[in-house]
Amino acid sequence: MKKVSAHDVIEINTLMLKTIASYINCYVNPEGDLTLYADDIAYNANALVRFNKTKNTEALHNAIMQQDTLVREYFIDALRYLEDEDLVDERCCY
Repeated sequence: MKKVSAHDVIEINTLMLKTIASYINCYVNPEGDLTLYADDIAYNANALVRFNKTKNTEALHNAIMQQDTLVREYFIDALRYLEDEDLVDERCCY
């Protein structure tokens, strides 16, 4: 497992923020369960905030993996980046 670089931090933030935006655009609407989606959005935003403070890629990976399958699948690009760049020991995507 390699140490997270400044480039990795930028890539991870970009992937996470784009995914959060995509999730909001897809699921947040007046007919949906806004409370459920608000919790998912807050959970992922907070996981990203914690990552930005600690640079702990394992904790971010674990936070994403602990979610329901639907939400976790939205964040598959972030999971793959963490794994492909050897930033975590655990592998789930391959």
